Amino acid sequence: VRLRRLRCRLCRHVRRLGRRLRLRLCRHPGHHHRAVALADELIRTSGDDAIAIKKAFHRILGREPVDVEIQQLLKFLRDTVENHERELTARAEYPTEITRSLVEEFSGLPFEYREILPKFMNYEADLKIEDLSVEGRGLADICLLLMNTNEFLFVD
Repeated sequence: VRLRRLRCRLCRHVRRLGRRLRLRLCRHPGHHHRAVALADELIRTSGDDAIAIKKAFHRILGREPVDVEIQQLLKFLRDTVENHERELTARAEYPTEITRSLVEEFSGLPFEYREILPKFMNYEADLKIEDLSVEGRGLADICLLLMNTNEFLFVD
């Protein structure tokens, strides 16, 4: 009886942890970066949206999409492209120098100095969603959606 209670507690804990983990993965920036990278590759290698969606299914889920899924995702792509056209965002630039404000230890007077950041002089950042076209952003949303499906929870 005691072992059975322990197993039940463990099962509840694993289920709760699974929910939290799925939410963390859904919101994790690394997940978004992978979706952007895959969307960029799909745009470069496929000429049609339907072909890109089929390739995304193969790469992410490892299976052929059903026609209904393709139609739903094409509609989703059109809707997200419209949304992205309305809200264009600019790429963030990394600073090469910053101004810091400090207080002198002995006198208590504030002072400023300029700090040069040499690491960002020739820094080449990863591809961001702002670097993609609006169609690419919509395709990145589809890739993120496929990455967060519950098909990964169940093994055949």
